[in-house]
Amino acid sequence: MANNVKQIIDEMNVIATAFSSVNTFHFGLLSDINTDLDKNYPMVQVDSNLNAINKDTFNNFLPKEKDYSFNVLLWDTFTLNEQKTKTKQEKYSDLEIIADQYIAEVLRRTLGLGGAFYILNDEEISGNYVSNAHNDRLVGIKYNIVFRSNNVGCTLGTFTY
Repeated sequence: MANNVKQIIDEMNVIATAFSSVNTFHFGLLSDINTDLDKNYPMVQVDSNLNAINKDTFNNFLPKEKDYSFNVLLWDTFTLNEQKTKTKQEKYSDLEIIADQYIAEVLRRTLGLGGAFYILNDEEISGNYVSNAHNDRLVGIKYNIVFRSNNVGCTLGTFTY
């Protein structure tokens, strides 16, 4: 199947890795943040618990398009030392700028892929702010981003009855 979830995650990883304001990309469970204390922040984390909805079908009953819904989080440290010189509002603003720049680049690059997949809810992306996470060390913003994938390359499988 063309334009699948792997290609979307790979593209998000490429963008995060190329972005000078992000140090780590992680695709996995949200609880993974607690298992590796040595991650470098800021970090883009994509929750591996995701949803897919088939949209439209071809005459062969295969999906023509799919909508993939991802929770994408941006994390950064907010240690006690930093809290002495910066307010939580300032830290949220710093993180929000990174998130906006990252999402803008995802939008720009996916549009350049000729519609293979793109952000469907680009005008309705909203973030939930999180503080005191991971032993009071992290702040984050969680976004729900929906990608629409054009699955024109799908073919029927082989069945023997």
